[in-house]
Amino acid sequence: MAPRSNDKRDAFAVVQHWLSMHPNPDTPRHSDLLSAMTLVSASFTPNPRATTRLTVTPSMCNLIGNLHGGATALIFDECTTLSLALVLREGFWQWGGVSRSLDCVYLDPVKEGETVEIESEIIKVGKRLAQLRGVMRRISDGVVVATCEHGKVNTDPPASEKL
Repeated sequence: MAPRSNDKRDAFAVVQHWLSMHPNPDTPRHSDLLSAMTLVSASFTPNPRATTRLTVTPSMCNLIGNLHGGATALIFDECTTLSLALVLREGFWQWGGVSRSLDCVYLDPVKEGETVEIESEIIKVGKRLAQLRGVMRRISDGVVVATCEHGKVNTDPPASEKL
């Protein structure tokens, strides 16, 4: 899964570029999530991975002020896909694919205003399927608050087809 040995790209710049391709953060689509998310690091090795941080906003919380499970799943969906940015090329995951499974395990609550760090990595990526993993930690105490396994399907047209 490591990049070709002649790959001289900067991993952080590659993931930052992927983030910049999202719609304007002021639009309704995931606006709170995208504006709250900051890229911390990215690496091609040992497995392609990206680490992001975000502070939980009120719109991400349930009625008792904790990060909502659905918001956690959305965060994992977006963040684990960032690791795919490190291997994409024309005709190979260039659009990030679509989810086929997203298995989240919720371990500890996260309160509104707390900051979490999400580590995402590629477990396995092939021409059509990818398996990704995410771990969410609370910054204040380092406790793992949620994990996920994310399966994706590549829906890119063949490289020879025009879009």
